[in-house]
Amino acid sequence: MYMRHKSFISDSSSLILLAKADLLELLCKNARIFITPTISKEILFNSKDSELIQVLISIGEIAVKRMEEMRMEENELPISLDKGERSALALFKKMEVDYLLVDDKKAAAYCKKYSIPYINALLIPLYLRNCMAIDDQMMKKKIEFLNGIGRYAEWIKEYVSQHRHIF
Repeated sequence: MYMRHKSFISDSSSLILLAKADLLELLCKNARIFITPTISKEILFNSKDSELIQVLISIGEIAVKRMEEMRMEENELPISLDKGERSALALFKKMEVDYLLVDDKKAAAYCKKYSIPYINALLIPLYLRNCMAIDDQMMKKKIEFLNGIGRYAEWIKEYVSQHRHIF
């Protein structure tokens, strides 16, 4: 069964988690990934795991989208959100993509409140399994790994264990 590849606008923490889990390259082969210049800078300056992400940006596997009108959108978003998440949300409002990929609790709460479709890195192994990029055994292994390095609430872990076919 063919599954249309999804498109995501991601925050920096999700990309970093996926890079650590050795899932980022696979995701780039099975989805379109977009980030903002703000998120690109966060990754470059704040992560020892930035090398792979920077390579994927340089070869166009992760697209950095610059939009002048995003500044105004960003200023309309709550200051309590991190600058990177504000820029991702502003870009989401300007682009047609399937999901916002965020691993920030405040950004996720904002998405939920305003009915913005979002997921976190913990759901990416499910997506990749549904794309037939990984098998069930690898999916379980990657979910377990991400559970170990991410800061996920119990309800999120339970949700992932119960929703194997959400994409």
